Amino acid sequence: ALARARTPPSPQPNPPGLFPASAAMAPLEGGGGVGVEARVHSLWIRQPDQEDLGGPAGGLGHPVFERARIGSRAPVAVGPLGLAESLTWHIKACCSKRFAEEEREGRAVLVQTSANLQALRDANLPLRQPLTDMGPGDFGENLFLDASGLGPDAVCIGDEFVCVRAGVEQPLRLQVSSPRCPCMKVDKRLGKTYTKDGVRAVCASTGLAGFFARVLQNGDLQDGDQLRITARPHPSWTLGRVSQLLYGHPTAVMNYVHRAMTAMKDGVTETIFRSEWMGTETELNELAAIPELAVPEWKEYLHKLLELSGIGRYRPRTSERSVNPIALVAVALGALVLVRVAAGLARRGGSGTPGAAR
Repeated sequence: ALARARTPPSPQPNPPGLFPASAAMAPLEGGGGVGVEARVHSLWIRQPDQEDLGGPAGGLGHPVFERARIGSRAPVAVGPLGLAESLTWHIKACCSKRFAEEEREGRAVLVQTSANLQALRDANLPLRQPLTDMGPGDFGENLFLDASGLGPDAVCIGDEFVCVRAGVEQPLRLQVSSPRCPCMKVDKRLGKTYTKDGVRAVCASTGLAGFFARVLQNGDLQDGDQLRITARPHPSWTLGRVSQLLYGHPTAVMNYVHRAMTAMKDGVTETIFRSEWMGTETELNELAAIPELAVPEWKEYLHKLLELSGIGRYRPRTSERSVNPIALVAVALGALVLVRVAAGLARRGGSGTPGAAR
């Protein structure tokens, strides 16, 4: 069923200076983006601790976005769920309970770029702590790309990357599945400002927090590799546009984190309200139909808005399905009738035996 047609709200302007007219945010060249390359600056993994592996909790846990940078000498294996030996949210039990494996594979590799970091610095956001020390690894990414032109308006849903090492194509193939929807940890790590002007809120509505990629073909990565765009099936669906449409409304961007956490528990709470969708009816249906779009935090919310079958955290839960109340009443009445019949037979049987003796 399609959602009811409505007049979309006026788009909210980005903070002044967020998208400066500079090379950092310039459109990609080379056949609409195909052929453009970005250099792998660094690779980052989060190693599991005792609690992650099912052992007892100890200490204060991991610092916010604690990651270990991998050395540049040996390539790191990359599979369907991301970098080898790296524990991230989509691998944890809390995620595997709610999302099918193919849904979690849409979050295999988290990518951040130098263009996004520069745009945030240039925005001069009114933060409690300046972003002067912000650098690679600060967004909890697995892969940091040195690419001055790879901002949210220069990357599209479905873009495919091939890895090139010393001029030779490698087996690894990645596909952009969604912008990264940042959690509250971003504000804890960067800026310490928990308002609409904070790093998390600004990134959610602009796509500056990076993007997720699924692994189309397993392979490996190492510092210094080049990632080259080889396909662009949806050139009009940039990460910036997608982010603004779903998370651009001022109430949505300030409430989606808590709503999403509640929805993980109850499977019904709306994360984005229909009145908060920032686009047209046509855009809503078109975006929801893009097969490459990731389910977590994106397609699952679009399905909810369109009243389609539940996916992701909204998928019907077998062990938690509600029972039809009419069926319960019918069963109860049937059981009561059986009890009364049995009682009546017992009484007749008990009184018939003495009578026969007389």
